[in-house]
Amino acid sequence: MMGYPSRARRSILPGMKTPTERFISGMNDAYGMRPTVPFGTPIALGHVVIVDQSTGRLSHVGTLADILGIDDLPELPPAPGQVNQELRIGESMSVGVLAEGEASTLFPNLPSAGARIEVRFGSDNSVYALVSQPEIRKLGQTHRLYAPILEAHAAKHHAAKTWDQDWALITEIGTPSNVHAILSHSAGTSFLLQGRADVDLATAATADFAGSFSLQSSTNAVVEYRSHETPVLYNAIRVKTPFWDVAEVQPLSTDDIPEYFEVL
Repeated sequence: MMGYPSRARRSILPGMKTPTERFISGMNDAYGMRPTVPFGTPIALGHVVIVDQSTGRLSHVGTLADILGIDDLPELPPAPGQVNQELRIGESMSVGVLAEGEASTLFPNLPSAGARIEVRFGSDNSVYALVSQPEIRKLGQTHRLYAPILEAHAAKHHAAKTWDQDWALITEIGTPSNVHAILSHSAGTSFLLQGRADVDLATAATADFAGSFSLQSSTNAVVEYRSHETPVLYNAIRVKTPFWDVAEVQPLSTDDIPEYFEVL
């Protein structure tokens, strides 16, 4: 897995994509893992899933124990909470941190109590996200799975153990303390995040308070995604195609990320 960046603010400017694609790209760039789709879909180490090629949605098939009868793989000790991130994904984005009593320039008529963050998206398909302290957990001894998976993949469908081409095995999961993401299709979208009474942005970075803000107002339709101590990041492996050309298990590709979320 890739190394983690420092806790500096990140600026990610990919090519034109939907806001959901850009959010997924940003999360993958920051943590080297894919978010679940829909966001917050229950996952666990050893789950076998199908990842839809056109939407990226997860659907559960079963577990290693159900399918291959393997239930003795160890779980490695969890890595401690990783770096906090503020993701600014989009061009010409402005972000302002407002102290107690400081009026918002974007929403001047709203109360000025408490710490707040005001954001204006300068381009279409933009994302602002706060992510704090993902704890990473991995399956151990995954090399023991390669031969059983390939044997089951090559078996006929009437065999006792089979493995379909589109199945993927979750081998790594990430559980952030908090995720708070705002996505919009429209340039010019502005919104205001209101902090709880205990938020002091003068002494800590905004990402340190990822779970302490609520969306107070926005000028256009936005999609908001939140999680608290929930596994929402993962890595998975699946068999390469065609199997008979390369007899090995490959990481689930994160290069071409499909749209993961729909605006409701």
